[in-house]
Amino acid sequence: MSEDRFLENVLAMRGKLYRVAMAILWNEQDAADAVQEAMLKGWKRRGSLRDEAAFGAWFMQILVRQCRDMQRKQIRRRRLLGDLENRRGTAVQSAEPALQPGELFEAIHELPDALRLPLLLCYFDGYSQKEAGAILGATPAQIKDRVRRAREKLRRALDEGGDAE
Repeated sequence: MSEDRFLENVLAMRGKLYRVAMAILWNEQDAADAVQEAMLKGWKRRGSLRDEAAFGAWFMQILVRQCRDMQRKQIRRRRLLGDLENRRGTAVQSAEPALQPGELFEAIHELPDALRLPLLLCYFDGYSQKEAGAILGATPAQIKDRVRRAREKLRRALDEGGDAE
């Protein structure tokens, strides 16, 4: 893939990339960092892409992996801070997410990654179940089931809040 074509494709996807990163990380700065890191990794690996038509799914896989790596690092950091807090006996303030989501977004955020990501890829970013499956390493049938289960959980969560039918 040529350098110019790579840049065109990434720039055309930047809104989707940011939304997916926000869906996983729920922090504007972390999402921006993840997108930037994914761009760098994709740039370095652009020669490994065999089919330019699959660029979107290929690049989204890089982003999802980057976000998950960042989540793992955050979990380790929180554990370390918790240990330090216990040793010192003082509270370490955690950063609140920059986004103040509404009830729907709060309910979506409460979904496990396995349900939240397919839901967002299919409904918010317009990927087919096959494409979402390629991004997440699942079959289209698994994606369909996960989206269905995510909708059911959202419906129950919103019904409990009294905002949904």
